[in-house]
Amino acid sequence: MDSMDIKKLKNFVLEKKLVEQTIEGFWKAFNYWKIEYPKEFTRAFRKKFDPTNLELYINDVSLRIRNWPDEDFNEIIIFLGFDYSETTIGEYKMLFDPETGEIMDDIFHITGRV
Repeated sequence: MDSMDIKKLKNFVLEKKLVEQTIEGFWKAFNYWKIEYPKEFTRAFRKKFDPTNLELYINDVSLRIRNWPDEDFNEIIIFLGFDYSETTIGEYKMLFDPETGEIMDDIFHITGRV
């Protein structure tokens, strides 16, 4: 792959503010989970939850080509990991249309407990 293609993808992500949208989407999903699934939330955070111990970071940015070889369903995916007190708790993914930057979907997944 030509490095220019990667630069175009990076510029698109920056121009469309996809990382910022992913972080905003994470907080909406996280707060929804906390309110709608309090038992699951309490199981994940056995101790009293302290938001200052929650660390968010972007794991990956990828362009996924689906329906190979027709290439008629593609998406940019931002992977956001989140740790609590240095323990990985889960991952949040936001999927974007690679032509418009519009949000297509998001996935909130809890993988651990503290």
